[in-house]
Amino acid sequence: MAIFPMRKHQTELQKWDPMEEVSHLNERVNQLFDRIINGNFSSMESSWLPALDVVENDKSFTIKVDVPGMDSKQISVQIEDDTLVIKGERENEVKEKTDNCLHLERGYGIFIRRYNLPDSVDRNSIKATCSDGLLTVKLAKTPGKKKEIKEIPVSS
Repeated sequence: MAIFPMRKHQTELQKWDPMEEVSHLNERVNQLFDRIINGNFSSMESSWLPALDVVENDKSFTIKVDVPGMDSKQISVQIEDDTLVIKGERENEVKEKTDNCLHLERGYGIFIRRYNLPDSVDRNSIKATCSDGLLTVKLAKTPGKKKEIKEIPVSS
């Protein structure tokens, strides 16, 4: 049961929209209410969304995802139909039940990000690297393929 309308993490590669931050907060609030209503308190902090940047130039899109403390074995980059799917799991460092945690802010658990790929992306030239806590995904554009814009006449 969602208290607020929920937007999925499936967007086309586009310029940063500050309202997306509000949407992420909305999703977290919905998850919290769902877990409270369903009585599932054990996984209250088991999902997180790492910070992500998308940059476009004439030849490619570049996606950079902050994944501190993770290595390439903990991350999966896939194409499902026309969607780029980035998944990962960061384990909780607090293993002992006897540890006295005074303050925890860092996210852990499973994350997933999905982005619809524009037609201009060459699906065979996608490369991903992970180094020093930064996942970089390069999406080359198909040479000569331009964004198609069709003007729709407005009648009165």
